[in-house]
Amino acid sequence: MKKISTLIILVVLMSFVTNMTAFACGTTPKIKVTMNKQVVKYDVSPYLSKDEVMVPIIETAEAIGAKTEWDKTKQTAWIHLGMAHAEFIVGKSEFYIHRDADFTGIPQTVKLNTPIKYSRGSVFVPGKTTFENLGLTVSWDSKKRVLAMTGENTDNKDIHYTELSKEEIAHMRLLNSWYNKNYTKAGVHSLKFNGTMYVLVSAGSKPTGGYTIGINRIYYESSTKAYVDAYVKAPSSDAMVTQVETYPNILLKIEDQKKLRSIRGEVQELNSDSLPAKVLYDELSYDNIINNPKLVQWYSENNQKQGINYIKDGAYTYVLLGAGERPTGGYSIKIDNIYYSTSDTVNIRAIVTPPGDNVRVIMMITYPSMILRIKSDTVKTVVGEVLDTKINGVTLDITNVTKMELYDLNQVKLRDITGVEKDEIMNSFNNATIDYNPYIKMIAGKILKVTTTDGYLLTFSSYGSQTNVIVSIEKNGAAKAYHLLAPGVAKYIYQ
Repeated sequence: MKKISTLIILVVLMSFVTNMTAFACGTTPKIKVTMNKQVVKYDVSPYLSKDEVMVPIIETAEAIGAKTEWDKTKQTAWIHLGMAHAEFIVGKSEFYIHRDADFTGIPQTVKLNTPIKYSRGSVFVPGKTTFENLGLTVSWDSKKRVLAMTGENTDNKDIHYTELSKEEIAHMRLLNSWYNKNYTKAGVHSLKFNGTMYVLVSAGSKPTGGYTIGINRIYYESSTKAYVDAYVKAPSSDAMVTQVETYPNILLKIEDQKKLRSIRGEVQELNSDSLPAKVLYDELSYDNIINNPKLVQWYSENNQKQGINYIKDGAYTYVLLGAGERPTGGYSIKIDNIYYSTSDTVNIRAIVTPPGDNVRVIMMITYPSMILRIKSDTVKTVVGEVLDTKINGVTLDITNVTKMELYDLNQVKLRDITGVEKDEIMNSFNNATIDYNPYIKMIAGKILKVTTTDGYLLTFSSYGSQTNVIVSIEKNGAAKAYHLLAPGVAKYIYQ
C-alpha cells in the first residue's frame, strides 16, 4: 500500500513539473486578433493587462482600412475611420474621438482601464474598449485566447480615386517608365509605389482622335482586391476628329490603401450613336424637396461634401453637386457636361466658379451646392467630378517670388525674367483659369521656372498655344499639373 501511495505522489509531482515546464517554455498559446475572421499580423505581439488585450493600434486600425498617423514628437497616434478621428496620446488613460458631424468641436472622451503604452516601436491600446467605441463588435475568448473584431465589410464599396496627368509623374522615373511601357496596351494596369496605388486604364490603339475614356466605378472585390469598371466611347459619326492613330488612356491615383494588393478591370467599348442622345434633367432648390423626409435627410448628410452624391426616389434620380467648404459667399456651380457614358450611367462634369473681383459677398464659410432631378427608369449610377476653375492655395507676388528663369527645351538657361515681364507673368498666373478641354500632349517652345519663398516650384511648359500653358506645381516632393488659360504666360514660352 505504501508503495502504491508513493507511486501516486510521484505521478502527481511529475504531472505538476511537466505543466510548469510547459508554461516556462512558453507553450501557452499566443493571443490572436482577428478582423472579420481574418488573422491580423503584428510585428509586436498583443498581450494581456488587467483583463484587457493590449493591441498595437496602427496595425489593428489598418486591418479595417483606416488611415493612420504617428506623431513621434507629440507621442500621439491618430486613426481616421469614416467620419471619426481618434487621438491616442501615450501615457494617457483615455483617448479622444473627434467626429465630423459634431460641430461643437468638443471630442468624446473614452476612459481606459490601462494607459496607452509605447513599446518596441508600437503604440498599444486596450483592444475591446477602443474598438467597441469606434463602432466595431468585439469579443474575447479567454480559453482560445482570441480577440475577435467585426467591422464594416468593404466588399463592393466604392474606392475614391484622383485623376492625374502625365506631367504629374514626369519627375518620377519608375512611374514614368511604367506609364510609357503600358499606355499603348489596352486594359487596366496597376503599380504600387511608395504606398500609393497607381492605375493606368488604356483603350489601346484607335484609328482617329475623338475617343473618350472614363471610369464608371472603382470598387472593392475584397479587402485586398479592387475592380475598375471603365469605358471608351467612340466619336459620333458626324464628329470632326483628327485623322491620326491615338492611344486614349486615363491615369489614376488611389491613396491610403495599404492593404490593396491587386486591381483588375474591363474597358468597355461604347458607340456614341447607340447611347441616349441627351440627359434630361431639372435644376431644383432646397424648397423643392423640403416636404420629402428621405431627400431632406440625404441632402443634410451630403451638402457639405465636395463631389457628386445621388439617390433614387420613385421614377427619379436626384443628384447633389457639392463644392465643399468655401471661405466666402459668391461661389456658384454650373454644369459643364452631362451625358450617358453607358445606357444606365450618367456622367457629369461640373465647374465651381468663384465670385468676381468686384462682387460684394458674405464673409463667412459657405457650402455651395446644386440639386438635379433626372427622370429615367434606366439610370442606375451617376459618376463625375466637381472641379475648380482656379488653383487654390498658390499665388505669385513680388514678396514671395525668389527666381523666375527662362529655359530652352534642353534645360539650358536663357535668361532671368525681371521687371515688367515678371509682373505680367505673375498677374497672368494669378488670374488664370483651369481649362478642362483636351490638348495636344507635346512640348514646344520654352520652359519657365518660378521658385517661391514658401517652397513651391512652378514649371510652365507650352504645347504651341498662344493662350494656354501647362504648369506643374511641386512642393515637398508632391506635384500636380494643370492646363491653364494664361495668355500672359503663354506669350513668353509658346515659341
